[in-house]
Amino acid sequence: MAIVLAATGLVPMANLVTEGHYLKWWGPAVRQWIVWAVIITIAALLLARLLPIFFVGPAAGVPADRISRRAIGHLLDRGVDPRALMAACGLVALVPAAFWASVQAAFRRAEPRDTAAA
Repeated sequence: MAIVLAATGLVPMANLVTEGHYLKWWGPAVRQWIVWAVIITIAALLLARLLPIFFVGPAAGVPADRISRRAIGHLLDRGVDPRALMAACGLVALVPAAFWASVQAAFRRAEPRDTAAA
């Protein structure tokens, strides 16, 4: 297992070779990862246990479908053009997707970081 972890980079070889003196941040980082993993696991288990079946079960989509169907029916009864309404529904989905696509460039690095110099 140690060979697999070292090969995938989960265990830094620099820490093993220098008896833990090279990467001083490794120990606190591992402790923080473990603490947050436990916190997230407990929160997920509590949510799964405490939420009623209405929110997470097969019936969860029914109220959402009813609400949207009722809102669309209400707007159509008021005389809103069906094509304009469907175009507006498409824009509701397109605007966040376009924003997400536009900010992806901010997450790319211009140059690769030189980790050997750090």
